[in-house]
Amino acid sequence: MVLRFLVLLTISAACFAQANKTSPPPQSSDDITALVAEAKQGNVNAQLKLADAYLRGKGIDENDSEGFRWFLAAAEEGSPDGQYNVGSLYAMGKGVNRDDTEAAKWFLKSAENGNALAQYNMGVRFAYGRGVSKDYKQATSWFRKSADQGLALGEDGLAAGYANGFGVPKDEAEALKWYTKAAEQGLADAQTQVGLCFYKGHATTINLVEARLWFEKAALQKNAEAEFNLGFIYEHGQGVPVDLPKAAAYYDLAVQHGSAGAMSNLGSLYQSGKGVPEDQQKALQLYEMAAEKGVFEAQRYLAGAYLTGKGVEKTNR
Repeated sequence: MVLRFLVLLTISAACFAQANKTSPPPQSSDDITALVAEAKQGNVNAQLKLADAYLRGKGIDENDSEGFRWFLAAAEEGSPDGQYNVGSLYAMGKGVNRDDTEAAKWFLKSAENGNALAQYNMGVRFAYGRGVSKDYKQATSWFRKSADQGLALGEDGLAAGYANGFGVPKDEAEALKWYTKAAEQGLADAQTQVGLCFYKGHATTINLVEARLWFEKAALQKNAEAEFNLGFIYEHGQGVPVDLPKAAAYYDLAVQHGSAGAMSNLGSLYQSGKGVPEDQQKALQLYEMAAEKGVFEAQRYLAGAYLTGKGVEKTNR
């Protein structure tokens, strides 16, 4: 299992808390009473705050449906934040039935009104065809609009487009440029991609020290791929002395965070007793976890184990 590039195009988990840049929600019943009165009079800022309070249960009983209702009121008044939040709630099915078409409609309204998170989400939706027809050129266009506003997620999405030739000609130099912008803002997935560029020499000279430094930044944020990559580097002594216990420790962290490759590689270490005590049952458990996630090396090992009865009951089926 070797280090690899990833296509990073995931729907942002960001919802009302990130898009709604109003003051904190009210804490007292008096505050709520005043806020409700202002919201009913059409004050958009009050509607946004009230929606946020309902969704968080701050100063009022948590009520997702009411939160959605007040965000919708603000959205219908033309608030980009309200429109973004309505799209987010439709996307999650929170306070309203999940509906990708409605989510895309409201994200588009917000994006056209300049909301950078909405622009990023439209990029994702066009990339995957969620609520809209798949269109890589449109995806790249929206990622660029978001990136031009300095949103790290947008920069990362645009970088992925250049890295893979989605909607734009493949251009490793442009990919590295935009990944670096996002990485410097602290986006862990982008930091991992910058590390991979230095590791593989994509649009730059191979620099294993620089690669490791970027992986370490991402690993501090519990990024599973960065943890896996560090485990691989220490297992094989790439730019560092071989350190199997350290490799195993990084693989273990990556396993905890869902890395299928780390499950297989850590299983191999337990199988051979390298960096960890030999433990065939632990190895088998890790291989089974990896195999269920589609890792070929783990599947191959298990096939051989069941045919020979190594650590498991032999079967010829």
